[in-house]
Amino acid sequence: MDLSDRNFIFVGGLHRSGTTLLGQILGRHPQCSGFFDTGAEMDEGQWLQDVYPRDTAYGSAGVFAFDERAHLTEDCPWAAPAERDRLFSQWAPHWDLSRDWLVEKTPGNILMSRYLRAIAPNSWFVFIVRHPLAVALATHRWAEVSLPTLLEHWFRAHQIMEADLAGLDRCIVVKYEALVAEPQSYLDQICQTIGLETTAVSDSFSADANAGYGRLYRGEGKGSYLHDGATPGVWQRQKRSQFKRWKRWFRRGGFTVSSNPKEAPLIAALYGDRIRAAGYDPHDFAAFTDPIRIQPPV
Repeated sequence: MDLSDRNFIFVGGLHRSGTTLLGQILGRHPQCSGFFDTGAEMDEGQWLQDVYPRDTAYGSAGVFAFDERAHLTEDCPWAAPAERDRLFSQWAPHWDLSRDWLVEKTPGNILMSRYLRAIAPNSWFVFIVRHPLAVALATHRWAEVSLPTLLEHWFRAHQIMEADLAGLDRCIVVKYEALVAEPQSYLDQICQTIGLETTAVSDSFSADANAGYGRLYRGEGKGSYLHDGATPGVWQRQKRSQFKRWKRWFRRGGFTVSSNPKEAPLIAALYGDRIRAAGYDPHDFAAFTDPIRIQPPV
């Protein structure tokens, strides 16, 4: 099925960055059709096809961007017309093709923009970025990867994303923190830029979604995901266990660890400059710059 002349919106961003939230909002827009109730994990397009390799082929969350094969461009074999049509034929049953815009969300899209533009010339990219430490801490909940490795992965993935987007137009990069703080304002900007009608946002947002990860990072007690309503005695055991895990994270990354469980200053010293260069503060999980970037500027 050749859908290459249709209008697409591809949503991407690292796992735990808000891609599902953004993809669902755009997919529910009256002029759009996204993937819902497909039975696939998080209704991601990667699970609804067998044309290009899925993130799990490269190690999945927290490590997949380290594998050069995860970076798809216009030169990959899956950009051939026959493979393109096979991909669209697998996605098509999950869309309402009477809508003007077709929305697909997969975290790994941030490494695939050149490939996706090659098969869908009339496409927009809407990528979402979140504080690297919040992403790393959130990902570690279900990926046994050291914190230094998760941070290096964040920088690697976004380096590839930025390099690819530099040669493309019709790209929007929005900070997760900006979106949850002022959802109507930033979604209006996204819709107006793409050419969609602005609609009222009905979703609920947590403007301080990073706060729990900030407390965990600083070694502060309640409020982190480890507490989870536990009694004080259980919480103390969980807290001690988490401190031990911090040490393991650093040792796996090749760093010397002191006996002090609150290692936030070490992270700031090692990664502070790179975190700031990305528009974030290594000490303040709510602070950010450059909330939205539209390429080319309008």
